[in-house]
Amino acid sequence: MIAVKEALSEPFTLIQGPPEYLLRIPDLKVLRVYSDQVEQKEFPIPNKLKPARATRSDQELKISSDKIRSVSLHHVIRGPECPYSLELRQFEEGFTHDKAKGEIISRKEVEEYRKVIGLAEKWALQESGVQIVLCTCATSGSPRITTSCDNFQQGIVDECGMCMEPESLVPITCSGARQVVSDW
Repeated sequence: MIAVKEALSEPFTLIQGPPEYLLRIPDLKVLRVYSDQVEQKEFPIPNKLKPARATRSDQELKISSDKIRSVSLHHVIRGPECPYSLELRQFEEGFTHDKAKGEIISRKEVEEYRKVIGLAEKWALQESGVQIVLCTCATSGSPRITTSCDNFQQGIVDECGMCMEPESLVPITCSGARQVVSDW
């Protein structure tokens, strides 16, 4: 506990262990941001075209544990702390109801739903008190991260040797972090 408090006050700290390790540290707020493909598996957006073939297996799209699920962005924005969760739930229940009745969901409804998701994600990334955001290199360059996260101080590319060089450049160029560290 003392080591973690010291680590958070230092400009650089190495914390070693799997993602679940960070969740055991009291008072540390972690948020895991998955790719759209993973999120769409659990919360599909109506009328969105699906790829002609699956690019990733069901195993790759599976969230590893309930602990990780509880800090996953797409679950956090639907949780009780999020001021947009009720509105999201109402949209999703309406979509389920419309689909069951065979009704077509309007483009306007989907656009409004996506707008609320964007506001909820911005809340989760900026206003919920999150201290650490975990994501892939590719996800770190997505518009929802780059437009919502103007407060990054550091970017850490773990296992950078496992990334292709262009992929590892995404967090360096897109994050806006004042410092980027990797284990190259």
